Amino acid sequence: MPHLLNVWPSVCDRLAHSPRALLLFDYDGTLTPIAARPEIATLPEKTRHSLAALNEMDRFVVGVVSG
Repeated sequence: MPHLLNVWPSVCDRLAHSPRALLLFDYDGTLTPIAARPEIATLPEKTRHSLAALNEMDRFVVGVVSG
């Protein structure tokens, strides 16, 4: 599997021309700073608003994964 950054232009092109896309984001360490214990990882308000805005767009389905 290629590293995402090595194929990023292709990914952007496909997203731009796709009618629907599933966007999955990792929680601890990606959406939130790494925490000593996962249960204390807190989603920054700006990130929360960005995810909500993406989720309101008909063309995106947004999900958060952890573990």
